[in-house]
Amino acid sequence: MTRIAPTLTAAVAALTIAVHATQQPPDVSAFKSIAGKEKKAHSQTTIVSPPLTAAESKVMLGKIQAVRQALLATSAMQTLHGFDWTTLGGIAGHETGRPLTARLGVIAYPYFFNARLNRAESSAEGAPFTIYLNDPDIVLGNHGYHVDEEARFTFTPEPAGVLDGFPVYSADDHFVVMTRDARPIYAAVTEQQYLDLRIAQASKSLDEFKSSLAQMPDSPAKSAAVGKFVARLSGLEGELAAMPDAQRRSPALDPDGAPTKRPSMLAEVGARKTRAIVMPNPDLFDPKKPRTSVQVIVLGSIRYQPELFRQVQAQIDKAALAALLD
Repeated sequence: MTRIAPTLTAAVAALTIAVHATQQPPDVSAFKSIAGKEKKAHSQTTIVSPPLTAAESKVMLGKIQAVRQALLATSAMQTLHGFDWTTLGGIAGHETGRPLTARLGVIAYPYFFNARLNRAESSAEGAPFTIYLNDPDIVLGNHGYHVDEEARFTFTPEPAGVLDGFPVYSADDHFVVMTRDARPIYAAVTEQQYLDLRIAQASKSLDEFKSSLAQMPDSPAKSAAVGKFVARLSGLEGELAAMPDAQRRSPALDPDGAPTKRPSMLAEVGARKTRAIVMPNPDLFDPKKPRTSVQVIVLGSIRYQPELFRQVQAQIDKAALAALLD
């Protein structure tokens, strides 16, 4: 584990609120006046294969430190009251052809009254806020890829406005996405792509089912069971075969609960109520750039402490973060 020495230390120690055991604990509003301090030293983890070279490590740690400095420089963190805080960083390697992912998180630990010790102190757990580098899955697959986890097919993330020129997704999470050229983090799944996936899955399921019944004697029940898998595959193949080229290239749409007679369960052509099916943009990352390049920055969820972290999102120096984009 590599540790980065904190660049910012709390200037004001926390105010200790002491009362007699026979008195009522102080009003919770008093805790909001306690000046926040760094609760724990910054911790850093690195899990990368193949391991980082010394030069790569220097580059990545420098970028995480730059994000940390930008976060702690916000007035919301500079004048933080009612919470102690700590930061955590991490570097990881995911997929060939994609840059390393990294994160810088801050945890805000709210103050409470410890009746046993007769004093105010910050809690052992707190709300997190994280800034992610090269990890669009946080936005697209935050709660799972709802259409197909393995293929990373999901529904279009909910637009939630714009912050300082950068798109925001999800009203609750309020993810802010930063890329150098405004390149979208997702792309539409076409009907061809969707049918190809479902046909491949149906074919695999049929083969596996036949294999599982191989030792059983032939019978009407066995034939009927296999027939259901065959019918599923045939229906999907027939749907694709009958599809005009223009429709094959059109976006795949979920019927959003509306009835559909299509074997694929996609929305009927011309349906009014639909949900677009998308996947991570295959052209988002430039594979020619080094794996230490930063190509996407996501300001993460604020839902767990919106009053504080919405301010952090708004105040953080976007120009300083954008300067990290390669």
